[in-house]
Amino acid sequence: MEKHGLGLQCMGKLCKQCTMGVQVRRLHKFGVTRGELARYLTALLKDSEHLAAMIDNVPSVDNLDFIMESDALGHTVMDQQQGHESLLAVAETVTLEDV
Repeated sequence: MEKHGLGLQCMGKLCKQCTMGVQVRRLHKFGVTRGELARYLTALLKDSEHLAAMIDNVPSVDNLDFIMESDALGHTVMDQQQGHESLLAVAETVTLEDV
């Protein structure tokens, strides 16, 4: 069996690490098409909206872990609704040149 760069065993052509590596190399070589960017943004906005709707259903221990990690890394902390509103404000400004 092949090993990945991290010493993980490769499970063949359906291996998640191999598939992800191929996708990353493809993105690096060819970039993102206009259609792919639109799909990525749509999926990102949908995920963000879903997360914002679940604001009261996230266990406090998960929120605490997130806040502590963000603080340790010096990141700005927002709740799920604030994060979604910020994403909505900037999502339409992302261009192919940015990606």
